[in-house]
Amino acid sequence: LPYFISVIFVLTVIRKRFGRCVSALFITFASLLQNAVQYNVEVRMYSWASLFVLLSFYSLYLVISYEKTLYYILLAAASLAAAYCHYYSMLSVAFFYLGLLLLAIHRRKSIKKIGMLYLSAVIGYMPWLLIMIKTFKRTAEGFWMTNVSDFSSSIRYFFETDKEWFSFLLFALTLCFLALVVLYDSKIISIKKSNGKINISISEKKTALSDLSWWLIFGV
Repeated sequence: LPYFISVIFVLTVIRKRFGRCVSALFITFASLLQNAVQYNVEVRMYSWASLFVLLSFYSLYLVISYEKTLYYILLAAASLAAAYCHYYSMLSVAFFYLGLLLLAIHRRKSIKKIGMLYLSAVIGYMPWLLIMIKTFKRTAEGFWMTNVSDFSSSIRYFFETDKEWFSFLLFALTLCFLALVVLYDSKIISIKKSNGKINISISEKKTALSDLSWWLIFGV
């Protein structure tokens, strides 16, 4: 169910706002990557958590771009749903909240709305917070996860494949592409084609990060 909801969301909302290419990439990765194949059909909370993190991330884009009260409500609802699904999801959406706070301090606005967002998140999560504390106390000495994954295996996990080098390559290309998008969208670099040649130049003027760039950085 969450997988199909994600696909419908991408084919309608995401496709309309970001185009067919983004939608095609998302559906390809969310359907065919090794982790997707495993967790989309596993009868646990992982695919629901993935859906609500996706909705939280899109709500974050709306908040950054338009700052309407409705979008803050959508972000609060989606992020709370993600947090209730899994503790890892709670950590993921927490970075969205941190990003909004940093952006508000940088732009010197929206502090009141962000304060209300923080308050609603705390109040909304309070019923489960008590359970979480009791669970941590009960499992502190006998937690099932006995070791911490090393950095390389964590990086490889994003694009898990049978070939380790290919997983690393996909991850590196993704970061390079995102960096290029941020630099181009913020007009720090410009790419022009003339006389059959592609010219790349760096702007000497003072530039500011766009809403899209902030959103991508918070996502990373």
